[in-house]
Parts: sequence; C-alpha cells; structure tokens
Amino acid sequence: MIPAYTKHRAVVSGHRYYRLNVSATGAAGNYCGIPELHLNATIGGASVATGGTASANSSYSGDPPSSAFDGNTGTAWFSNGATGPFILEYDFGSGNAHKILQYAIYGNTTTGQTPYSWTLEYSDDNSAWTTCDTRTAVAMTVNAYNTFTVASP
Repeated sequence: MIPAYTKHRAVVSGHRYYRLNVSATGAAGNYCGIPELHLNATIGGASVATGGTASANSSYSGDPPSSAFDGNTGTAWFSNGATGPFILEYDFGSGNAHKILQYAIYGNTTTGQTPYSWTLEYSDDNSAWTTCDTRTAVAMTVNAYNTFTVASP
C-alpha cells in the first residue's frame, strides 16, 4: 500500500525546455555570442541537447540558435542587437525531458560578447519558467568550455 502522503505527489524526472537568459555580456552594449551550449544530464557527461530544436529571442543573420548546439565551436549563435536580455532556448521535443545537472558555455573569442551574468531556467510548457541556476559577474575563459553545476536541478 502506498502511504497517503506520497500517493498524489508528482514525480518530475526532467523538463522539456531549458533556456539561458543572459542579462549582461562582458561589455555593455555588445551583442551576445555563444559558440556552444552543452546541457548535461550527468556531471561530467556528454550534452543531451541533440535532436531537439533551438530558438532565441533574436538572431543575427547567418548565426542561428542551432549553431550553439551543433557540436562545432567554429559556429555560433549571435543575438541581433546589443540590448538584452539575450535568450537562447532548447526544446527537447514532445515526450522528451531531461533533468540538467551541469552545463557548459564555450567562451566566445570576444570577451565583450560572452555571457557575464545569466540564469538557467526550465519549463514544461514553454510559458512558466523556473530558475535553476543564477550566475553573476562571471569572468569566462575564452576559447574554452566553462562548466557550471546547476544549483537547483
């Protein structure tokens, strides 16, 4: 018999949508550029952000959101404008959900365009968002993966 207090408790093993909501880049008034964003379901594991759909609140022509998830640090997503927030989102697709425990941002070659302050957020409906990690004033290493453990997965 299942105890009454656990009977109706929802168990969430993961979320369909994740987004990086960048509030500031390394230099005020700059575009935001992210060559790669890895979303890892295990600490030290490979990115599970494959086969889904990337989107953003803006994109510079020729630098689509999908470039941040293509496994190629030679391509990048760039915002189309220098005024944030800059939002890069990933949809794992219907019926797919992941609990992200760690993520890595590849530092852009131009530190002024690299994320400096941001939140990582998740959603199950692409409408209501929950912050699972917050970073402020991060001095990112350029041309390298900067790895972060999610505070509240």
